[in-house]
Amino acid sequence: MLNKDDINTIGSYKIRKSGNSDITTVPKDVKETLDLETGDQIEYIIDSKGSVSLRKKIEKQDIDALIAESVAQYHELLEELVEK
Repeated sequence: MLNKDDINTIGSYKIRKSGNSDITTVPKDVKETLDLETGDQIEYIIDSKGSVSLRKKIEKQDIDALIAESVAQYHELLEELVEK
């Protein structure tokens, strides 16, 4: 596995066509370093010098949705506590 502080070139990978999309391989070392699994989303970051980096996309949590989901999940239990 790669050290996140090191800058390494992993290899050269060809861009291929798949339907209307262009695709490439994500090397095993990159997947391990970024803790990626099939189905995860990634982000490409392009800096002002034209360098591109890749990172795992972290979904922002919607706190209102989490609260609503928790209330729905524990609704009966919460009602029982209120009644006591």
